Amino acid sequence: MDKKLASDLSKYHKNNLRYSFNYFMEFLDEAEREMSIRNLTTSGIEEFLQLLGSHTTYYMNRRRDLNILFNLASRMVDEDLPAAKRTESRRVKATLHLAYEKGNWSIVT
Repeated sequence: MDKKLASDLSKYHKNNLRYSFNYFMEFLDEAEREMSIRNLTTSGIEEFLQLLGSHTTYYMNRRRDLNILFNLASRMVDEDLPAAKRTESRRVKATLHLAYEKGNWSIVT
């Protein structure tokens, strides 16, 4: 985590990575925190991601952040760590921008 935070990233991106890392570490029990990252399972990571709620965008953002951290760890141990990559990918739905009526700001449908 320190290596990623020391890199040339935006403050917003660093905060997201820090939040995802800390939240994931809180999710893990003490035994899981002590075991090797190689032993973390896809099902365990998906269980964590399911706790984040049903908002697809939020889910995918946290999934992306975990993948970034797992990819960095993979390079550090010089071994492929596919557990985070195998998690469910959700399609983010586009949000339609609706027009407002002049004056009363109610949505025109």
